Amino acid sequence: MTRTAFLLACGFCLLVEGDSWAAATLKVGKASGKAGETVGLPIALSAGAKLPVGLQFSLTLPVGVSTVSVTPSAALTPSKKIVRTNLKENSWAFVVYSPENKDALAKGTLLTAYVRIAPGTPAGTLGVPIAGAVFVDADGGVIAAGANSGGSIRVIP
Repeated sequence: MTRTAFLLACGFCLLVEGDSWAAATLKVGKASGKAGETVGLPIALSAGAKLPVGLQFSLTLPVGVSTVSVTPSAALTPSKKIVRTNLKENSWAFVVYSPENKDALAKGTLLTAYVRIAPGTPAGTLGVPIAGAVFVDADGGVIAAGANSGGSIRVIP
């Protein structure tokens, strides 16, 4: 194979398989509700060729927003994943794992984090940043993290 043909073949592979080499990322979705209501923020995983078996991250809750509960998605059930959370001040930490730590997480929505908008919170959009995301493989090695995306809560009148 000539050098030019090899480079073209490699370039084609990058175009076709480019997403599979991307780093793991988390995206927090959007929610909207009135002051005093509970809303759900979906948390979704996208990853490249190497899917994580576990992960951790934190959401920074804005003023006027408090934790309610977490509902794991159906995607976590087959791999028997457990979701644990901890709240310290306005930082809500999440850990997703299984005792065996062998089955990879599926791409897509992992869980929904439910929060309550405090009564009296003015209308507008509240940012919900994500921080400290760490992804691990079955051997306990860290998988490269990409740019994670925070979400938002729209408080409607």
